[in-house]
Amino acid sequence: MELAARILDVLAGLMLAALPAALLFWLLIHPFASFWRRLGPVASYTIVAAICLLAVYAIWTVRAPLMRQHFGYRPITIGMGVALYLAGAAWDWRVLRKLRFPVLAGLPELSSGSSGRLLTDGPYGIVRHPRYFGALIGITGFALICNYLWVYVVVAASVPVGWLMIVLEERELMERFGSDYERYRRRVPCFVPRRTGERVL
Repeated sequence: MELAARILDVLAGLMLAALPAALLFWLLIHPFASFWRRLGPVASYTIVAAICLLAVYAIWTVRAPLMRQHFGYRPITIGMGVALYLAGAAWDWRVLRKLRFPVLAGLPELSSGSSGRLLTDGPYGIVRHPRYFGALIGITGFALICNYLWVYVVVAASVPVGWLMIVLEERELMERFGSDYERYRRRVPCFVPRRTGERVL
């Protein structure tokens, strides 16, 4: 149990450092997509990845005071966390099966030659942003397993930041796909799956 606790402590520290950097990555990409397209994918990813790795390193070096408030490893939170984490992983697997690597890596956003293909079926026929949906379920589950105050804070902060990312991404998708994306947006809910027969607002 002591070894497992140490491993979870390290993973909690990594999440504390990596999650803000992952959000920063897409916040740097989407608002400035036209600039990155002119620069090209290789140069764009090199610059953005370097900035995000610096962010990971900076947070990692100051993680100790952020990890002092620990609520302990409790069976109920671990059980809930494992269930959520596995649900998020299962959902993510469904999403990943629909994506080729270039789409997964965000290359269409950075390539000037092609707008890519609008995905509207599978998980993308349930919600418009299934990757964010699965990620939120997974990181919430992981936060419950680790049970650190600041991991909860980072997960909570990711919700409004994630919403901003969705707004920016949808603006960029409208530029790329126009009326096709507008029709898709009217038909499929943004983030929360609807019950069968329920109208999309």
